[in-house]
Amino acid sequence: TGVLESIARSRIVQTLKSNVVYAALAGNIRSAVIQVSALVHAGIKAGPISLATGVKRYFTDFGKRAYAQSYVLDARSMETALEDLSTGLWGAYQRGQAAVGKPLLAPLRFLDKQTAAVSWYAFESYGQKMGLKGEELIRFADEWVLKTQASAQRSVIAPLQRTALGRTASMFNTFVLNEWNFLTREMLGI
Repeated sequence: TGVLESIARSRIVQTLKSNVVYAALAGNIRSAVIQVSALVHAGIKAGPISLATGVKRYFTDFGKRAYAQSYVLDARSMETALEDLSTGLWGAYQRGQAAVGKPLLAPLRFLDKQTAAVSWYAFESYGQKMGLKGEELIRFADEWVLKTQASAQRSVIAPLQRTALGRTASMFNTFVLNEWNFLTREMLGI
């Protein structure tokens, strides 16, 4: 796998991968709007009342308090492919590609960020019902945002996504892999 990993890290593969990511996701309304569907996991785990409370709290400040208190919301990344993209850009072509593509990815990133904030508020509400307070409550909400919102953080991604080759092979499967992990780990306890 050493040779395959070095190929996956190569400039050629990184360029091809960034071309595919930008071509498939940049300006794609469906990809942006589907980010909101990640709220299903929050609703399943926190319950519909806490999710509704999370939506209400979100609209009081549009996520500002959640982002101020959370330790994970600013650091989270919605896609491993997009995470790789930021480190794989090189040369004038890639800088130009990023200048055009990144603004087209803005709706996707925006909706992902807002969905994560709503989820954080939902888990804050759920944690309060459990009697959690202060730092314990913040850590609880942070933990469940990571588990339910398809973060690219190493602790919650599938083992396949932890290598350059695996990320390349699964670049458009982050949602599916997160869905599988949520169902098996959180719902079935496997």
